[in-house]
Amino acid sequence: MRILVAGAGALGGWLSLFLLHEGFEVILIDGHGTGNARSSSGDETRVIRTVYKDEIYTRFTLRSQQIWQEHEKNCNEKFLYSIGVLNLIGRDEQRWLAAQKNLDQYGVEYEYLDPIALNHRFPAISIEGLRYAILENGGGYLKARRGCESVIERFVALGGIYKRQFLKPLLNQHSPIKAVNTLAGDTIEADAFVLAGGPWLGQMMPEILDQYISPSRQELYYFGVPAAAVQSMLQVPVWCDFSSLDDDVMYYGIPARDVSGEGFGFKIGEDVAGPAFDPDLGDRTIGTAGLARARAFMQKRFPLMEGAPLLQSRVCQYENTPDAHLLADLIPGHENLWVLGGGSGHGYKLGAAMGEYLAKRLAGTADKEQMLSFDRFQNPLDGDVRR
Repeated sequence: MRILVAGAGALGGWLSLFLLHEGFEVILIDGHGTGNARSSSGDETRVIRTVYKDEIYTRFTLRSQQIWQEHEKNCNEKFLYSIGVLNLIGRDEQRWLAAQKNLDQYGVEYEYLDPIALNHRFPAISIEGLRYAILENGGGYLKARRGCESVIERFVALGGIYKRQFLKPLLNQHSPIKAVNTLAGDTIEADAFVLAGGPWLGQMMPEILDQYISPSRQELYYFGVPAAAVQSMLQVPVWCDFSSLDDDVMYYGIPARDVSGEGFGFKIGEDVAGPAFDPDLGDRTIGTAGLARARAFMQKRFPLMEGAPLLQSRVCQYENTPDAHLLADLIPGHENLWVLGGGSGHGYKLGAAMGEYLAKRLAGTADKEQMLSFDRFQNPLDGDVRR
């Protein structure tokens, strides 16, 4: 059985590799190439953490960690850096009780730190506005772009077919689909098709997927650590700050530690969906407002970083679903056309396990996960899912 996967990013790459493991013949296409600068996986690092209120995210992230560790052995290369993730909590909410319940259920090692313990352990972090912190010892970060590249290299080495081609948008398709066309004029036949194009998913099948996938502009900043602050800031692990009074805003960051000798600076991102963004035509120059917000936050939470120079910046995107959960399911009205995407800011950390899950769905050996299916939307084809 032949399967075509369109999109070689953090989700499509892993899916293609696992489809090979399931015994399928796999063709993977991606016009821009894996980990490219326009993609959602086109940065140097990504956070991986298991502290979620939704059990499926804890479960899938733990599985992703296992897969990355196995992949490291196969490639003899380091991708996963388990330096810990510090979750900074400003309010006692039910979601944190649910998150801790999930950690306990799966035996995840973590520490509860009250403000005094937090200040003693990480003196570079201001405890203003914090009630406690959850330190997830096994969390950390992944090498993003290089990780994607390595998955494709492994896929090709095991016999997968990888082509740098753009999929022609699927319009007025009748089920079952027999073949798809590329913008280069080629026709590719297959028995099943998976759209995994990240922020391009809405363009791949606009009649349906444009309702579910909304790319948003996301800015990332890399600051240089002042010499006097280096020793203190090197103690800081990956962190996520949930102390904002706005439920939808969370800052996160990756410390200025070397990634296999590559220093990129103290990384800060704002985990809230930004304005609508075109991944092909959108301008990737950062704005002054976002940078000012990031500086203000950084100087409040990390006072030693006041006045730190901006070393580099990046504009990428989230591909958001209406409820911020991923999609890994048959597309409504089709019997052999699937979608894998809608990472909504979670995609990279979950990518390995998501790829394994959908490969097993296609092989008929995994049950449908309701949270990842179109079934969760009341009327999947009525055009009103964004409201």
